[in-house]
Amino acid sequence: MVIIELRICSILFGKYCLRLIKKISLYIAVPFSPLIVWFILTINRNLLQYLARSPWLDKHFPSMSSIIRKDVINENFIYAFNSAALSGLLTLFGVIVTVWYYYSTRQQELTERKFFVVDELIAELKKNRCMIAQIKDRLNLPEDLCKDNPEIKIHVDVWHKLGADVALLPRRMHMRLSVLYGCLAECKKPLDYCNRKETLDKISGLITDLHKYRTHLGKKEVY
Repeated sequence: MVIIELRICSILFGKYCLRLIKKISLYIAVPFSPLIVWFILTINRNLLQYLARSPWLDKHFPSMSSIIRKDVINENFIYAFNSAALSGLLTLFGVIVTVWYYYSTRQQELTERKFFVVDELIAELKKNRCMIAQIKDRLNLPEDLCKDNPEIKIHVDVWHKLGADVALLPRRMHMRLSVLYGCLAECKKPLDYCNRKETLDKISGLITDLHKYRTHLGKKEVY
């Protein structure tokens, strides 16, 4: 048992390290990508100049060697090459900044929308938890088991109004909420609660999980 737990911990730690390395690599590669591209272009330029002066190329491919020498062994080659590379790098840097800004803005909007979805669901689930508590109290009254109770109102309006936004939640949590709300929508009297007791009694646990998920939203994305 201990060995299994150690293996699970090592796997989780390995996944965490991979995510951390990926994130660090992304933060390094994005701002320094123009320098990396410039370094690669410089190597290519030096490689072209080396090939232009290579006797091996002149011996085996004389026509190609003459074309390369005509264009590469030229005083204006380095200047023209650097100017073209610099223009391309400036364009690349502009694209990177634009994409990075859009990505950051999009992530912020998604986080704020998730906050809204979680807050709305927590408020509605708390109301339903109170209603379920009332239903439990009515189970002690046998004459109420088969009667509708207008004063006991299950709330599912927020779940339907949020629509596709509920899919922003983690997949497992979304599935659990879908099952719970399906049972809530069919719970109109104490007898309905008895038939769905196992699912409806998990409402407090789901509220706790939503609170935990909300605390993690400001720190990192949890999926």
